[in-house]
Amino acid sequence: MEEHAYRNLRKVQGIFSLAGKYGTEAIDLTCKRCLFYDDYRMTTIKRILDKQLYNLPLPEEIAGPVNVNAGDGTSFVRPAEYFMHEEIR
Repeated sequence: MEEHAYRNLRKVQGIFSLAGKYGTEAIDLTCKRCLFYDDYRMTTIKRILDKQLYNLPLPEEIAGPVNVNAGDGTSFVRPAEYFMHEEIR
């Protein structure tokens, strides 16, 4: 594996271990919240889980869905190439 593959390996392993304590639904909702706020720190993830903040609605759920192709920087979608470990030939 290359360097970027190792970058978040420990974080992912930590999230998987938290699933045993909090359950997969809480982890899914927490990850959704972290993606929405663009905050992926383990301290944030643990705080959301400990305080059960994953049960609170996200602003987009209150106001409606956000257009991910708006071009105004609000999109969290990454191109497929970001996830590829080899160059496309």
